[in-house]
Amino acid sequence: MVYQFHRTDSKEGMILFFRRPFNDQIDQNVRLKGLDEKATCELLYEDSGVVVNKTGKELMETGVSVRNLERRESLLITYKKSE
Repeated sequence: MVYQFHRTDSKEGMILFFRRPFNDQIDQNVRLKGLDEKATCELLYEDSGVVVNKTGKELMETGVSVRNLERRESLLITYKKSE
């Protein structure tokens, strides 16, 4: 299960990945919506502190993938438009 929460006014948001207890799918992907395809976005993986930069176009066409989520595990990624 994946949710995107996007704030158009501040050009930032978050992505919440969650694996339900009976879901056999361990890999998940989401293509984001509402981004400026020419802008660079900074993604922060909140659990690990890892920062990744991708273009809005990459995030809307290819998306963000998460691999090997355990059952009942979640992952929060926040993002914002880079200056």
